[in-house]
Amino acid sequence: MSKKIKKLYTTITYILLFCVVTIIGYSSYLSDEPISVIHSNNSHTPLNFALNKTNDTISKMLIRERQNSCQVILKNGDTWFFAEPGDMILWLKEKNIGKNIYQWVYTVDTNRWIEVHLAWYGIRDKTVMGYGFAAREKRSKDSISYEEMRRRMLHGETLLNPRIRKHLLEDLYEK
Repeated sequence: MSKKIKKLYTTITYILLFCVVTIIGYSSYLSDEPISVIHSNNSHTPLNFALNKTNDTISKMLIRERQNSCQVILKNGDTWFFAEPGDMILWLKEKNIGKNIYQWVYTVDTNRWIEVHLAWYGIRDKTVMGYGFAAREKRSKDSISYEEMRRRMLHGETLLNPRIRKHLLEDLYEK
């Protein structure tokens, strides 16, 4: 074999090796990307997503704790993730998806997934986004239904609203 052909083979080998390393590196980069949606959840049941690797669909912030997180699953199996119920409510309003969906929330009292409509929501809770609505399986004093939480969320009646915050916290300390 001539020196020119050997040099050509060596050059091609290095180029191919570079391409393979680049593809492998790029693939691993993509696999470490946080996710906001998973497709093909045809069982329509809540998924045990990876903490610190899953994004809240609205804020894009990493979900760091399972408590109070939510999932919306469409009929086609697309599963969207949220750090707390307030973000889920805002997303559903923005997307105007309708009612033919599955919604789950991870409760702060029993530490398990339940349907959002069956949960009771605190109104003064410390929550990731600051809305104040933490989900509970068991009704407690000052907890409200899903529909009431949804109404308050859509009207801005959350702890992020200074007027509402003052009213709720004054109410708490007067008791």
